Amino acid sequence: MLKYLWDPANAITITGLLFSSTSLFLALSERLELSVAVALWAVLSDHLDGYVAGRTKGRDPDVARMGASLDGFADIVYGAVLPAVIVVQVSQGSPLPCDRNRATGGWCNKA
Repeated sequence: MLKYLWDPANAITITGLLFSSTSLFLALSERLELSVAVALWAVLSDHLDGYVAGRTKGRDPDVARMGASLDGFADIVYGAVLPAVIVVQVSQGSPLPCDRNRATGGWCNKA
């Protein structure tokens, strides 16, 4: 298993997953600005690993298949899970910004 990580593109993908995990933790800790900044590093690493994978000559096919699987998993984490968590955190756990029928009278009047 560790032989797959010696491949430069796979190492970059794992680094991107670490960035995504850190960003997810920060989003759940309500540090959204820092979470978005770290998520941008995850996006950058995703683009970089594709570039490195395409330029690596003589890559073992098994390593390349493992890299494609890792890349797909990383794409799901930073492209679907992380944005969903950030949106839920920004909306404070509600899909709607405010309750229109609140007894206190206002559109966004939080009691």
